[in-house]
Amino acid sequence: MSDQYTVLVVDDEPAVLSMLGETLENFGYRVLTAPDGTKAVPLFTEHRQEIQLVLTDMFMPHMDGPATIRVLRGIDPKLKIIAASGLMDSDRIREATGLDDLPLLVKPFTTEKLLTMVSQALHPPGPGAEKLAA
Repeated sequence: MSDQYTVLVVDDEPAVLSMLGETLENFGYRVLTAPDGTKAVPLFTEHRQEIQLVLTDMFMPHMDGPATIRVLRGIDPKLKIIAASGLMDSDRIREATGLDDLPLLVKPFTTEKLLTMVSQALHPPGPGAEKLAA
């Protein structure tokens, strides 16, 4: 399916990784998973042409979310990334990554919130969208 989006999900909790993968797949996304950044970076490199979005946890052993994000953005500065955390707010994520443009998915979250954030990341409003909404 040529219009199917591929999402790389990175989380060290197997249950969360499984739930995220199953949920996204049930809603038509292709999903690749990694338990931390040390596995996510080579997986991204191998599938770079296919992956449109990365959803990564912030706290993981070996290579945490901020380090993973910095490496992935070093490979592809335009890569769309969603940070997920139950412990960090947007300001702390901005400090940890040096990036202002990361959407934050606060754990715990609903399926609706997950799907909304993924859709917004993949389909950001175009220029002039505010005018249409007004």
